Amino acid sequence: MAGFEVIHPPGHTPGQIGLWREFDRLAIVSDAVFVFNPFSITARAGAPRLPPAAVRPDDAAARESVRKVAALEPSVLWIGHYGPVTGDVAAQLAAVADGDR
Repeated sequence: MAGFEVIHPPGHTPGQIGLWREFDRLAIVSDAVFVFNPFSITARAGAPRLPPAAVRPDDAAARESVRKVAALEPSVLWIGHYGPVTGDVAAQLAAVADGDR
């Protein structure tokens, strides 16, 4: 499928899938990572973060999923809302997985 490999980033939802394409280091992870709080009045985009607790039934799985994606060292990360995440994507995701966001 266009060079993509299916990856499994649960945490937001147990059966969630993502896509990884190694040759250009593109990761598409749907709602495994958010850049906004959908429960905020403004819902403005900001730094990458875990999905809010209300829509993250398994915190440990969500953090492990973010670590797994960070280990791929993507050059760009497309998410379900307000993508893409660019720059040092792996470092931004490490901050998320380690609880900084």
